[in-house]
Amino acid sequence: MDTVGATQFAIPGVDDQLRRPESTEAGPVWVSVLDPAQPYGSIFGWPTDFPVKPTRKTGGLVLFHSGRIVAVLSPCTTKLLVRMPEAEADRQSIHRSLAEGVLGLPSVLKRRSLIIETVNGQHAREFSGLSVLQRAGVGLASGGLQVRLVNAVYEGSPSEVRASGR
Repeated sequence: MDTVGATQFAIPGVDDQLRRPESTEAGPVWVSVLDPAQPYGSIFGWPTDFPVKPTRKTGGLVLFHSGRIVAVLSPCTTKLLVRMPEAEADRQSIHRSLAEGVLGLPSVLKRRSLIIETVNGQHAREFSGLSVLQRAGVGLASGGLQVRLVNAVYEGSPSEVRASGR
């Protein structure tokens, strides 16, 4: 990514987070699927361990953790694609990163909550990492996974989300 000059248009700090070495433990970060600092689907192909191939559409988000891609959220925010590596240890790591990242989605989207209906093309209740998400605080709703705003304060409209204590 050092040769990608379009990072000048990225959200400040995102390019540095994507370049951090694996040994630096950074929290998950959501980046626009079209952000120049997000090279998958344009400069690089998508990782092959996505059960359904992601696409680059306006409004979509990509979850990165420690420099690796974890998941892609569709522009409608109801469909989530999660990498499913063959190795169980890698899959568990992806699930833990996903759980941490999903909890921040309402704040990123400036919403009180959201429902994720499908994961990897199937109903969200059938996702193999469901138990990890539930332990992290993701709830089940009739329509799928319900993610609520956590540790944030609303002051007026949803566009005025401010994380408390940060």
